[in-house]
Amino acid sequence: MKKPLVSVCIPVYGTENVLRKCLDSVAMQDFAEKEIVVVSDASYGVNEKGEDAKKIVKKFSKETKVPVVFKEHLNNLGILETRRDLLSFSSGDFIFYIDSDDYLEGSNAISFLYNEAQRTNADIVNSTAIAVTENPEKNSAQQKHLQEKIGKITLGELLGNQIAEDCFVNCKHCGFLWGKLIKRPLMEKAFSFIPFTECTMAEDLCLYFFVSVFAKKYFGVQKRFYRYSVDSGISSAQSITDIGRVCSAASAFVPVVQFIQSPEGACLSSSLVESMKAACNNFVANNLKQLEQRVAPELKEQAHNLLCEYWGEDYVKTIERALEMQK
Repeated sequence: MKKPLVSVCIPVYGTENVLRKCLDSVAMQDFAEKEIVVVSDASYGVNEKGEDAKKIVKKFSKETKVPVVFKEHLNNLGILETRRDLLSFSSGDFIFYIDSDDYLEGSNAISFLYNEAQRTNADIVNSTAIAVTENPEKNSAQQKHLQEKIGKITLGELLGNQIAEDCFVNCKHCGFLWGKLIKRPLMEKAFSFIPFTECTMAEDLCLYFFVSVFAKKYFGVQKRFYRYSVDSGISSAQSITDIGRVCSAASAFVPVVQFIQSPEGACLSSSLVESMKAACNNFVANNLKQLEQRVAPELKEQAHNLLCEYWGEDYVKTIERALEMQK
């Protein structure tokens, strides 16, 4: 097989029941010069047949005759490091991330995005998504909220500094990594500014910050190929037992803050810097609200201490005072 033009990169963690659907939706794409890369982040799950990710991928490849690059982490590292490894194990000129609980609708998603990238010479070609659920009892308000969040897109061209400003200052297009066709050198440059980071929250914000800052050209298209599953993830009503997971958003902000404070960050506009500071404040505020509302009483003190350890005690107290003033 000659060098692929597009690498479709799929991270797996606990989504074995729907992994095959994701793989099939990629296999049916009419773009021949693609490769599929799958990394299991020490995933614990199995599908309804008791098959783990490795067996599912092997069976898929045997039945469809579609080769797959498959790798496994021995320890759970989080989505950011899984995406880094997906990039390193891939070889395409463009990277397309798709979460393993999501799928593509139709057969021309990859070919359309690639043709637009060639036509416009864009570093990022952005499509939008539709929120879907297999659960008819799913909260319609929650689904509507998610649709508004993932459906944000700026159509047409953005250049240079406009890209990061459009996402993080004006909030006109979402900063999720999935659903975007991105040039490999841009992804590699973005990761070069992010040290090894075990993070399970705000990882898209961190990575897309660097992607959008270094991109020269963005092009948005009004195509909804991507189907985003609302059935996965942590429910806002679910009690929190893994306290560290919530606090770990701090890890994603560290590279961003360091870049802002570095000489290279001098090129950033004051509005972008302020927006990133506000995003950081919002994450800490949300952490504190989650601590109050969803952490068991006997764990609250431990959770608060951990929050201060991640974010810094003075910073946490500053946000706490601001929240008190809002009451």
